[in-house]
Amino acid sequence: MTTGKVGVFFVGDEQVGGFFDWVVTVNLADSVQAGFKVFKVASWAASAKSYWFEKRVTDVEARFFCDASDYYWTAPTKLGIYRLRPGILIEEPLEFKGNGVLEVRAWTKSK
Repeated sequence: MTTGKVGVFFVGDEQVGGFFDWVVTVNLADSVQAGFKVFKVASWAASAKSYWFEKRVTDVEARFFCDASDYYWTAPTKLGIYRLRPGILIEEPLEFKGNGVLEVRAWTKSK
């Protein structure tokens, strides 16, 4: 389980929403390859205590920013039913999930 304070939703290069006080739970699948036990993300589920959207969307990229770090988690997800009040914070839980891909992206320092 991983937690954080801030997350955002993107469609392409456009930020379409965000969420606060999130939790991600990951389910791993394991296999044996060349004598090593290998773990891959089988599925994941997330919840947030509050959220906002600028417009109605379904297929988004969720980005989970980890507290005081130089990386974030990102994954495609399909949103279910939620309230839409453009630009207004909805102070109720939002749950969403995905299968497979859950990446960690780190910022690189340019010289």
